Amino acid sequence: MTRPTSIFLFLILITQNISAQKGYKVIEKAEHKIVEKNYEKALKLLNKAENMDYGFCGNAKLTADYEIDSLRFVAYFKLNKFELARKSLDSLFSFGKREDLDSLKVLTYQKEYGDEFIRNIIDKSIPNSYVECNDYDCFGYIPLAGNEKHLKFKIYGDYLNYMFIEDRTERNNLWITEFRKSKTYELIKLIE
Repeated sequence: MTRPTSIFLFLILITQNISAQKGYKVIEKAEHKIVEKNYEKALKLLNKAENMDYGFCGNAKLTADYEIDSLRFVAYFKLNKFELARKSLDSLFSFGKREDLDSLKVLTYQKEYGDEFIRNIIDKSIPNSYVECNDYDCFGYIPLAGNEKHLKFKIYGDYLNYMFIEDRTERNNLWITEFRKSKTYELIKLIE
């Protein structure tokens, strides 16, 4: 490699690194705005950070997106925008089971509908549950009896199992069985 080519490549790498650092600084500013309870400004910064460059490493972009969506959850939750808070949780990428995220989701449902309502209606509603999958994710839906609303939980980890079950009844029953054994279900039932 010639000396000018080496210098050119070196400059490109430095430029990429500086550009990636700017994105993380915007995320950090958004986090400070959340601490200051300026949630609307934090959300604007997070929207800006979402469209920034984080270099050529795929893990850097995944990490940034994870931080952005985690902070979005906090901001929306504090603004009592519970549906948007849940959507932020659904955007988080994960290979394993994430009952910690489900517990946060349960908290948003309790704040929105009341914990007693959720606790009292869950067992009547579970038999009507269903699973829907798209190209990347599967979700379990629990329609709330007598209500047009539903509880929605992302299926983590073994979601591919659900994608390959063609019989909807079998797929739904599998999820209902798994959900009734989950810590998320326990959390809903235990809250007093």
